[in-house]
Amino acid sequence: SIMWSNKGHRAEFVEMIDMWMEQYAYDSQKIIQWDVICDSRNNTADDFANGTVHFALRYRQKNCYNTSEIEYIFI
Repeated sequence: SIMWSNKGHRAEFVEMIDMWMEQYAYDSQKIIQWDVICDSRNNTADDFANGTVHFALRYRQKNCYNTSEIEYIFI
């Protein structure tokens, strides 16, 4: 995919999701910590070259010690 092969597009997507999470956390008062990952931490150079991109959203809810993770793979 052309969109995901561009580092700038991936960074903008991560920023958009991060801003959405910040607003959701503020409005709901249920999320206290989160991390949006879509870079070399969860993707290899081969993934990017092949157009496969792993996107992960990790978050922790208020009054909960466990961290939840949602992972998407865009092909």
